[in-house]
Amino acid sequence: MKQTMRLLTDVHTWHQYSPLFQVTMKTFVTFGVLLFCVAASLAQEETTDECNNYQELSDAWRSVLNHKPEAGWDDVICDGNDTAVGVDEGWYRFTGEAGDRMPVQAPTMYRCGAHAGVFLNGQHPFIEEGIVTRQACAHFSDNHCYWSWDIKVRACPDGYYVYKLPKPVTCKLAYCGTTVDIEIPEEPQQKHVPDL
Repeated sequence: MKQTMRLLTDVHTWHQYSPLFQVTMKTFVTFGVLLFCVAASLAQEETTDECNNYQELSDAWRSVLNHKPEAGWDDVICDGNDTAVGVDEGWYRFTGEAGDRMPVQAPTMYRCGAHAGVFLNGQHPFIEEGIVTRQACAHFSDNHCYWSWDIKVRACPDGYYVYKLPKPVTCKLAYCGTTVDIEIPEEPQQKHVPDL
């Protein structure tokens, strides 16, 4: 029994200090570190991908300033259909004559090229918040949120917002844009209130 134990100890000692074992272990450790770095890099790219890969909504008719109260059923846009002007689910950025962002107040009826313009019912996120879920609403009749559904929003580091927009829940609705000063605020700092 002692001889068997000694033989196992000698083999283990030789194996641990052999040049082949050391090279193999260094290779495994190096490969593991490299794999971790690649995975971390890919994760970082995925988190900012929507800020670099989006479609632009730039048509002037998307602006909240576009108001056509006399528009008939066939004279308005529908983001929910499969025409060239409709949206497919994906990331979008408002640019050009459409504006810089979605409005956060309900546009009146017959704006944004549709019977009911779609707006962001809530505030835009801070950069630190990453991707957030917000409610999109369409104002119709006397109801500011006659139709609603969830969208994703992200404040991008270069000073603009991107939105993951699905097709609207019904036709004759279109996503609205507005032009405002697009200074995206940082996370508000806690204000110190002095003790009295």
